[in-house]
Amino acid sequence: MKQLNMKLNKAGKERKFTLQELEEIRNDAYVVTVVHDHGAVEIQSFETSNAFKVNSHRLKIFYEDLPIHNVEVVSLATPVYTD
Repeated sequence: MKQLNMKLNKAGKERKFTLQELEEIRNDAYVVTVVHDHGAVEIQSFETSNAFKVNSHRLKIFYEDLPIHNVEVVSLATPVYTD
């Protein structure tokens, strides 16, 4: 369950810092190399120098180093009812 911070000033400052961190990550992820007439934008990665076109869509950040967690698998069977 999420916990709420009832102190609005402190919660607002924490939210502002979180948004600034996201903005920094977004700004450092790619560079716009070409803007086409029809609105498409060519994006180039800093790390791999791969380029691709984006047609008026938002870019989503892909985190390659996300931790992998063990997941418990529970198989469900159809119940058998007896009269």
